[in-house]
Formats: sequence, C-alpha cells, structure tokens
Amino acid sequence: MRSTRLFPTALSFLYPMVRRVLDVVRLHWSDSAAREAEILVLRHQLSCFVVRSHGLALARSYCP
Repeated sequence: MRSTRLFPTALSFLYPMVRRVLDVVRLHWSDSAAREAEILVLRHQLSCFVVRSHGLALARSYCP
C-alpha cells in the first residue's frame, strides 16, 4: 500500500527536476538570437509584474 502512494510523490518531485535540467540544456544549445528573444520576453513580463504590483494606471495600456 505504501509503494502505491510513493510512486506519484516521486513523479511529482522528479518531473520538475528533469524539466529544469532539460531547460538548462536547451538554453545552452540555443543560438544567441533565441536567447536574446527570450531575455526580451522575460524583461517584458517582469516589467508588467512590477507595474501591476504597484497598481499603476499604466498597467491596462502597457501590459495585456
């Protein structure tokens, strides 16, 4: 009975770890243009988060 509960718990722990490793490998092998595009998207998401967290009126027009 204990082993049936252990398997889903192990999968829920292993899946994020494997995904992170694959993300690092993908990032390492991606070209510079893809990296720059990803950095731009992340910067935009961060700026949207900052604008929304401060409750500025600009948030509606600046961030979708």
